[in-house]
Amino acid sequence: MAAVVLPPPPAHRSARTESRFALRLLEPRVRILSVSAHLADHRALEQMIDSSRWQIVRARTCGEAVRELWTHGARVVFSERTLPDGEWSDILERIADLDEPPRFVVVSQLTDESLWFEVLQLGGYDVLSKPLVEDEVRSVLGSVPARSVRPVRRAARLFVVRTRTEF
Repeated sequence: MAAVVLPPPPAHRSARTESRFALRLLEPRVRILSVSAHLADHRALEQMIDSSRWQIVRARTCGEAVRELWTHGARVVFSERTLPDGEWSDILERIADLDEPPRFVVVSQLTDESLWFEVLQLGGYDVLSKPLVEDEVRSVLGSVPARSVRPVRRAARLFVVRTRTEF
């Protein structure tokens, strides 16, 4: 039986480059939560972001956003300042117990120093003006670690630890 001989990789791609490319394909996409009642806001953010590295999930209300964050987690949240069932601070308050809370960015047409100060005081990451500017969005995303971690409730983790020690 004759051995199968594979052609060498193209000159512009070394074996090392090939393995890096293959590893990149195996990496999970990092989740971003876009919270807005307006479809145009979600679409604007989606057009600015490379979908091969980032997975954008949409939420229209505070309740949907909190459910999504507790269930699946996200590394970054871009939230409209005012939502149909509350404000950005309601979401931030209800996710405070996550083991790894996301970087929380408030998006608003009206931005001022008092909003920026309030966001930082409550544990948020940044405030961006509408309409979003691609360079500002990329700056926020560039500071996010690539590793995606699923949040776990502290109470659930304590329960598992106690159960294991009882046996």
